[in-house]
Amino acid sequence: MPITLIAQRVIEIATEHANILGVGYSDMIMFNSGWVLSRMSIEMTRYPGVNEEYSLTTWIEGFNRLYSERNMEIQDGNGETIGYVRTIWVAIDMDTRRPSDLTGISWLA
Repeated sequence: MPITLIAQRVIEIATEHANILGVGYSDMIMFNSGWVLSRMSIEMTRYPGVNEEYSLTTWIEGFNRLYSERNMEIQDGNGETIGYVRTIWVAIDMDTRRPSDLTGISWLA
């Protein structure tokens, strides 16, 4: 599996998880904000092979008024950890394209 496909899957899982938490695009747009991926670090002990099953598990490591830190664990079909991903997401104002202040969003309270 190429690194570009792992990055694409990470973004898909992060988007789905944000939607479940109520901070996805349709929720953030009410605050005139949206998430932008600022940084991504991928550490792999090995990459999944062709047609090999794998899973990604994600969680929010931390957040503050400007950004959210999201981590992921990648496991193979046997449940063995084969990699970790760390991402930093910044909320930006859709008009100014500058960082948004997230303190008014209820899930941060």
